[in-house]
Amino acid sequence: MGTYKSEFIKGVLYTSVSKYVGIFISIIISSILARLLCPEDFGVIALASIIIAFVNLMTDLGFGPAIIQIEELDDKDLGGLFSLTFLIGGICALLLYCFADIIADYYNNEILIGVIQFLSINIVFAGLNIVPNALLLKRKQFKLIAIRTLVMQVVAGLFAILMALKGYGVYSLVFQSILSSLGIFIFNYCKNPIGFFSPIYRSSIKKVFNFSLFQFLSSLINYVEKTLDKPLVGKFLDLNMLGYYEKSYRLMMLPVNNLSYVFTPVMQPMFREFRNNMKDMCQKYLVMLKCIACIAFPLSAFLYFSAGDLIYLFYGNQWDLAVPPFRNLSLSVGFLVLLATTGPIYQSSNNVRIMFVNTVIEAVIAITCMLLGFQIGGIDNVALMVSIGVLIRFFFIYIVLFSKVFHAPIVKLFCAIKEAFLLSFAYIIIFYAISNCIFSDSTSILRLGVSSCLLLALVVGILLKFRLLKLKR
Repeated sequence: MGTYKSEFIKGVLYTSVSKYVGIFISIIISSILARLLCPEDFGVIALASIIIAFVNLMTDLGFGPAIIQIEELDDKDLGGLFSLTFLIGGICALLLYCFADIIADYYNNEILIGVIQFLSINIVFAGLNIVPNALLLKRKQFKLIAIRTLVMQVVAGLFAILMALKGYGVYSLVFQSILSSLGIFIFNYCKNPIGFFSPIYRSSIKKVFNFSLFQFLSSLINYVEKTLDKPLVGKFLDLNMLGYYEKSYRLMMLPVNNLSYVFTPVMQPMFREFRNNMKDMCQKYLVMLKCIACIAFPLSAFLYFSAGDLIYLFYGNQWDLAVPPFRNLSLSVGFLVLLATTGPIYQSSNNVRIMFVNTVIEAVIAITCMLLGFQIGGIDNVALMVSIGVLIRFFFIYIVLFSKVFHAPIVKLFCAIKEAFLLSFAYIIIFYAISNCIFSDSTSILRLGVSSCLLLALVVGILLKFRLLKLKR
């Protein structure tokens, strides 16, 4: 009876400690680097990272979630998949290395050549990490994953700061990424050693093909939808504007990724136990969603009203143009966090085909709204239309999820998160009063501190309540 509740809470605890300590570490490192490097450096690394992430998708092919979900895989299958991902990663890395100059010519920036060529090393490690990392998740070794993530974040971040102080510029960010990938691979491989050149069997690929194919296609389309705005800003505006937009987007996504990541790595390994009982899965999911929503929507209000204080505090006064896009992007935070939890539900319920169709429609909605933002003009309007696109996607995805997967009325969702909307409304009033009445100066550390304490009090209260909710199997 208590096994599910205990394992779920432990998984959330370990991932939350890792991620929220990670937020603190990341903000410190990012704030230091923002003062040592220029906006163009971050714009260059943003473009390169988008390209690397795209190639990484070609390496992954959806194998990770498939390994977690499918029980019939033996050591022979895992060895073959490991060798296959190693081979694909090496080929993709070599191709990217050769095409680096063409990509740099497209953006009229020679620095991209060296940056992309160095970062192609990451693709090899990304391929090598797929199987051992999936096994850690499948075995619910959340504590080890949390320790690994924190250690590598600190080591790679300190290394980047040291390189920046030595005057290596954008390559400080490049080698931060490479060192992190290398360290994670070494850790994963020590925990799950697999032969590098194990035979690749057709039967092994066949076991994961149906699941991994739709997972891969969904990830590919989702990647394009999430990253298309940055290349377009870099191409049609300039790399300086991309630097401002990228920093505002990255700062907004820090709490989104870290809040959703507290739950999402735990969800598929835990929720797949209910893949034959949609009623129980829906019940457990709504309980979890209620907890997340009560944090995510007030967090959105906090980010909106604290936009200027956060940008000036962590990045400095030279990043003032990042404030308006950050404020507009923060409107979507609550909806983005909830949307991030839908993928593991499709995976754990074996509905990856529905997930793929939804992802295609989501991409159409997001890209249409984004292009309207470019039509209006300016990074502020692009950010606003991105947030509007998130809102439209939210309603579409949850209508499909409840009707096609849970076979339950959508009203259950709104009943579960109605308390979150009430809390958000209350916090909007409070943050507005703090920003415009109590502390009316343009930037204020005291104002940010008061708002942060109020948000932290809410988070602690919600988490305490969450432990008391009925998550028993």
